Amino acid sequence: MNSNELIKAMEKSGKILFSERDLAQFGFKQASSLRNDRYNNRGLPYVRVGKRNIRYLRSDIVKFLSENRVVPDGE
Repeated sequence: MNSNELIKAMEKSGKILFSERDLAQFGFKQASSLRNDRYNNRGLPYVRVGKRNIRYLRSDIVKFLSENRVVPDGE
């Protein structure tokens, strides 16, 4: 799924906050990769809801995708 399709699917879901499992189902990143990114203090910004409950804001995901977009030469 490309980034435009991912954004449309997230908007269609009606959710504002997404779990690791949600992002993995959309094909964004696996939960283990998201956990590793958090541990290494990189990747997506996140919201801690309670002690162990991590959520990602849709606006942060869209911003992350647009900031990390790579356009090959000639396109």
